Amino acid sequence: RLTDIIHLNLSHTYFWGQIPIGIASLKNLVTIDLSRSYDLYFGRPSFQAFMANMSNLRELYLDGMGIGSDWSSVLADSVPQLQVLSLVECFISGSIHPSFSRLRSLTAIYLGKNFELTGKIPEYFSELSSLTILDVSLNQFEGQFPTKIFQLKSLRTLDLSDNPMLSVRLTHFPAGNNLETLNLAGTNFSYDMPSSFGNLESLKILGLNTMGIDDKLPTLISKLPSLDDLQLMRSGPDLENPVLSWVSNLTQLTHLMLGGYDFSKSIPTWIGKLTRLESLAIGYCSFSVPIPYQIGNLTKLAKLEFWNCDFSEQRMPSWIGNLTKLTSLDIYNCNFSGPIPSTIGNLIQLE
Repeated sequence: RLTDIIHLNLSHTYFWGQIPIGIASLKNLVTIDLSRSYDLYFGRPSFQAFMANMSNLRELYLDGMGIGSDWSSVLADSVPQLQVLSLVECFISGSIHPSFSRLRSLTAIYLGKNFELTGKIPEYFSELSSLTILDVSLNQFEGQFPTKIFQLKSLRTLDLSDNPMLSVRLTHFPAGNNLETLNLAGTNFSYDMPSSFGNLESLKILGLNTMGIDDKLPTLISKLPSLDDLQLMRSGPDLENPVLSWVSNLTQLTHLMLGGYDFSKSIPTWIGKLTRLESLAIGYCSFSVPIPYQIGNLTKLAKLEFWNCDFSEQRMPSWIGNLTKLTSLDIYNCNFSGPIPSTIGNLIQLE
């Protein structure tokens, strides 16, 4: 009966059961947010019937909900003026229907963590001239990523991470682009690395595999003036460890994540040179050698994470008590042994 309502937000609630059919008659809705209400579901009305009268809708957030496999054609038919679409962890599968190209008003697309979205990323995404955010991470997209998408000057966030069958070839970046986040970790990427890589003057967050990186890439990365968050992953179980000491030259970094490396033969002492780091995350790495004490010199760290690392039953180092600005310390499944050092009591800012 709330026929004049334009914004409906029931996100993160503990409501459960079928979404009421009455909501489908609220034709003036501009935004709908039902995300993370995991016990809500589309029954009667179905997702298609629910969206049928929503022609005024501009923003739709359904993260964590089941909406069926025909979602892309339903949206194209029902909400032609949609601007923001967020379907994270909806466990939708299949490919994106060609009719989705009719949603030319889209500015942000979040399709991450669906795990079974397949097919190619549509070429027509490059025609969405207002697109600022494209997140299709943690899916099963394949084929060649359309390089024309790199030409979108409106694009600020591009997250293609964890699509192992997706081929991404870095090519020309136009001058004046506004890209702030580029995450290609966990994709099959290659690069020509033209001088235009230096046009990424706004890039703050960069995620990459270090597979097959040559000497040119570190030099190009070091010239990115705004970069402060670097995420590096090693791909493939049989690949040799790359040399990572070049990262120590990026002294402007405030966030660093390393995933999948074997530090059993080479202690990453170079981390100690990144004195501006505020967060350090290391996952799925092996340390049969001592964990580098130089981390204890990173006195600006507010967040430190080790997860699924193998420290070969080493003791937790006492220098951890030097990191007195830590507000978050997460050590998970890392095979430490022995007593927790008493110096951990120095971390009085832990939350």
